Amino acid sequence: LRDGVRGALALVATLLALLARALRGREESGSGSGSARARIVDAGILAGIVAVGVALRQLLAPVAGLTAWPYARIPWPAQRVYEGPLVALLHPEPLWLSETIVSATFALAVLAPAAVFLHARYLLAERRAALVAAALVAVLPLHIRFASSDVVFVASITLSSLTFALLHSAARERSARASLASLLLLAPPLALTFLVRPLNILFAPLLVAALWIDEGSGSEAKPPVGRRRKLALIAVVVAVTLGVGIPALVGGYATQVRDGLDLATLGRALAVLVSPRDNALLNPSMSPPALALLAVAGAWSLWRRGRRRLLLFLGGWLLLFLAAHAYVVPRDPLMQARYHLHLVVPFVLLASVGGLALLDLARARGRWPAQAALAIAGLSVAAAPAIHAAFIADVDRNEITEWRWVHDLRETIPAGCTIVEYAPEGISPRFARVGAYAESLAARARWRVIPYRDAAALEAPPLRDLLRAPPACLYVYEGLPCAAFKPRGAAIAPACAALRDALDLEELGREERRSRSYDENLTGTLEPGDPVVYRLLRARDGR
Repeated sequence: LRDGVRGALALVATLLALLARALRGREESGSGSGSARARIVDAGILAGIVAVGVALRQLLAPVAGLTAWPYARIPWPAQRVYEGPLVALLHPEPLWLSETIVSATFALAVLAPAAVFLHARYLLAERRAALVAAALVAVLPLHIRFASSDVVFVASITLSSLTFALLHSAARERSARASLASLLLLAPPLALTFLVRPLNILFAPLLVAALWIDEGSGSEAKPPVGRRRKLALIAVVVAVTLGVGIPALVGGYATQVRDGLDLATLGRALAVLVSPRDNALLNPSMSPPALALLAVAGAWSLWRRGRRRLLLFLGGWLLLFLAAHAYVVPRDPLMQARYHLHLVVPFVLLASVGGLALLDLARARGRWPAQAALAIAGLSVAAAPAIHAAFIADVDRNEITEWRWVHDLRETIPAGCTIVEYAPEGISPRFARVGAYAESLAARARWRVIPYRDAAALEAPPLRDLLRAPPACLYVYEGLPCAAFKPRGAAIAPACAALRDALDLEELGREERRSRSYDENLTGTLEPGDPVVYRLLRARDGR
């Protein structure tokens, strides 16, 4: 876990080994569906699904900061790559922190269909459902949108799916050697799942509960889990939860956990559950309506066929994370959509079951309504990336526009210069992140960035000394805080106006827009449609 590159290679190797085992499993059982030919066909289909997923994310996913606090947070996998020793050998040039973050997210995003296939193959014990689930993830607009961003929920999907696959493999593999290998490999991805998002501690009870889901979605029987294997797996889950999960949660989010354990959170969860605006899985601008209908059909199919323990597991998983994320319901549905990536896996598993139930109904009865419904659902889901392209590419928000603009300015400002920018309490300076890079096993900064909280800071070191004797290369950035945290009717925040008055500045660049807020924490006094201007200025002749 200490070196991100080695960790990534180990993750891919584990994923490939599990895929080979899962695709070979039916052949060893002697069933027709597991013949060598069928195994090759399944592998080819899955490879095609992954390739389509890569292409869609490469073509459609916006490269942008889409998380909250994008200048302060560093996703754990990206941090391990950025700080790891091996990357210095593989990438001797400067490694920019922002690019490392979005690249790590993209790498984990393109692995998601394969990881979800594995999870579904073991949990549902139905190869067709597993392939459908992988395909749904590959074309899901909600997943595509965040694939080249800094949103950690993308990593959570891949890592948690791999963790579940290892758990099921350790529990149900007939080969004692394969079972032991999966058991030994379980702890690292589980720990990483907890570290990328402390709320992922909710996966701990789900992992334990999965050991008692002895029914699949199809006719294939699942091997029973022996008592010794159950105890060994529970011991691993409990140990990693106590050693990594709980400390990560309590250490950084104790207040949020305490405040979220009230009836108000439950009330918000119920409201979000049925809201076509706040529930990203029901919002028709974000997700194909047919997908929700397929998930309902899947739930009904499981209930009707007596697979109620599996239904309870998937439904409980979905509701558990939806309720947990109702602690905060952002004003902007685009911000809320990040949280609902946590609902994707149980949702697509139910939808895959529903799709197969509809397919079997159309085949068995040959009635045109079932065939028409299947065709409409299939076409709408397959075309979802095109239909929902506007949602996927929507970066028309104050914070997102600023993130992209300041990163475009990186080469405009010479290395070694000083940049002063207004950053009120709780707000991180933009250019400290833009200029952060690693080289020769050391974290470095392209510029000297000096943030200040208010106008009074201009009268105290270090800004007082800087204003008295400005360096030869001095820049000032007036970003979103200058536009947002100002009295109504004022042009910019008083602290920004005071700095402007203290220096002789020339404007080098600006970005103008009408306000559309993404994160209410950065809205300030801005109203929708208010003019917002970002400026990069330079001091003339050292003044």
